[in-house]
Amino acid sequence: MKSKQLVAMAALALLVALPARATEVVSSNIVGYNKVALNNAYTMLGMQFQTVGNANGSLSIGQIVPDQFVNGIDWSDDDFPFGAKMMLWNGTGYAQQYYWTGEVPSDIQADLKDELELDDEVIYNNIWVDGDYLPVDPTLSVGTGFWILDTSADGTGKVCTSGEVKNDSVSIKLNQGYTMIANPYPVDLDLNTMTPTGLTAIDWSDDNFPFGASIRIWNGTGYSKQYYWTGTVPDDIQADLKDELELDDEVVYNNIWVDGDYLPVSDKIPVGSGFWIRDDNANSETTSISFTAP
Repeated sequence: MKSKQLVAMAALALLVALPARATEVVSSNIVGYNKVALNNAYTMLGMQFQTVGNANGSLSIGQIVPDQFVNGIDWSDDDFPFGAKMMLWNGTGYAQQYYWTGEVPSDIQADLKDELELDDEVIYNNIWVDGDYLPVDPTLSVGTGFWILDTSADGTGKVCTSGEVKNDSVSIKLNQGYTMIANPYPVDLDLNTMTPTGLTAIDWSDDNFPFGASIRIWNGTGYSKQYYWTGTVPDDIQADLKDELELDDEVVYNNIWVDGDYLPVSDKIPVGSGFWIRDDNANSETTSISFTAP
């Protein structure tokens, strides 16, 4: 994926007065923003920020601002065209929202508000809407992945996300099959800092060296794939692998990410990126993946 990423950090001092004592307590919260350049098709992104001053681990999509789209919306089209599209995976399909870029002509705004019986205070400039043209502002948890589609983008179109950086660990429950998640922090993330819990055990009596849970990271045209070997790998299989792959004896295959050739990997998940994780036998109540704050 052709991407340009920028993370800016600033300390935000929140002053809390304590009337019982003539002192002030200062707590430091880190806020920042991230800009990611878009392909001219789908770009998989992720949520790294939460609402400033409210450590609830989430942020509304109103804080996800598409910027510098190549083509404006042709408002002469009577079908009320959609702009950039966001797709949120819900476990079985996608919820879709659309971004209307720039100023919507006043006559179209009036027609929309009349047809949808909306208050006059609603302004359609630079706004997310659903498939029925209704304004939407859902909240995304830190670590949520999503797609952005802008067919007119040529690398100059960008999406900017801003908010407060979560400074503690993040745990995300996994559905059976695919779950779309994201790097929850505004730094490149090593795969081996992710800790899966409750994954299906591997049947090591299978001579084909089975793979466990897998992740798929979108690169703009396809996926790179890595696999997680859960638990303790039997000594004889470890020895055979290290002999076949000419690895040092110090390599230990217990609870490790490997590629399609069984080689250990330590790939990075870039800032702002989402990815898929798959476990066909996951239980959403007991299966999760955890991230440790950098």
